[in-house]
Amino acid sequence: MARRRRRPRGGGPTPEVMEQWTAVQRAEYARELRLDTPVAEMGVSVRLVNTLENLGIILCRDLMQFTAAQLYEIPNFGDKMLVECREGVKRLGLQPPRGWRRPRRQHTSKQKKVPKPDLRER
Repeated sequence: MARRRRRPRGGGPTPEVMEQWTAVQRAEYARELRLDTPVAEMGVSVRLVNTLENLGIILCRDLMQFTAAQLYEIPNFGDKMLVECREGVKRLGLQPPRGWRRPRRQHTSKQKKVPKPDLRER
């Protein structure tokens, strides 16, 4: 079954209307346009795009609604993909959700390594 890619709504305000907007309104409109960017155009890997689109996550707006815990529940979605999502959102000039923090590296215990016995014949 072919996936359907949603495209942002066309049109938009006329230049005359935009001239009357405040700087805050212009910034909000620009943010809304960036949220309507398809995931495929965020500059992320094809594997990540396919994974998200198979679940119906087509636009950046759709992706931003998920928490890190929900994303980790997706099969084959791990730390690298979360980092890639963060970087893609940042590339669009958006702030990633707070729960999408960079994963902490698991530090191994600082026990001394025990040398392996030499099993070669002497």
